[in-house]
Amino acid sequence: MIDILLKPYNLSLLTGLLAAIAYKIRYVHEQNPSDWTIIGLLLFVVSFEFYAYYLASQTKSTLTFYNISYVTIETLILFIYFRQISASRVLKRYTLVFPVILLLFIVLNHFMWQSFLTSYQSYSFFVAAIGICLFCCLYFWEIIRYNRFIDQPLYTVSHFWNIAVLMAFYSGAFLFSLSVTKIQFLIFEQHRFLGDLLSVLNQFLAGLLYLTLGFSPWISKALGPKSHVETT
Repeated sequence: MIDILLKPYNLSLLTGLLAAIAYKIRYVHEQNPSDWTIIGLLLFVVSFEFYAYYLASQTKSTLTFYNISYVTIETLILFIYFRQISASRVLKRYTLVFPVILLLFIVLNHFMWQSFLTSYQSYSFFVAAIGICLFCCLYFWEIIRYNRFIDQPLYTVSHFWNIAVLMAFYSGAFLFSLSVTKIQFLIFEQHRFLGDLLSVLNQFLAGLLYLTLGFSPWISKALGPKSHVETT
């Protein structure tokens, strides 16, 4: 168990979770629902990652578990967070419509190409990554279009850090998900090093993502003025 905890990715994940919880305890008076969503997301990811290690140690398949947890539930939690930080009607509507489209595609993918029970649904994750990256772009557009946070530097806004790192991770995951098909087998057979490099890069970006989600409120508090109270 100790060797699993000390792996860089798992350590980043746990550190991010503890940082988010510590912030909520320290600033419990701040009424930001999105803080609880981030804590819930990090706690969920910690739980499913360690349960996945348990399944793997028992030589059991983790495909269905990852389809349910990583592809479906984590994406839906992110869209709850997106809805909480959205200000425009367009974005709020998008955070309701896209999850429905994703769930319908998951069902279609199950029957047409990648069975939910026997295959990793890389096509579904590909669609999820597109949706998340699109929201990130729309959120940045919203900041510019409606002059949000015009009275403060963007680096003092925790949501800006979160959206930026989500954009970075899911842009990479967008490409990595394409390799989890026949392309992956071709790469792994002919260029094993390249395949391993893609996996390491994906884990590095994931670790950076969860660290940032946990520490972004602290960054905002440290860089912002003492009187600054962030609104969602």
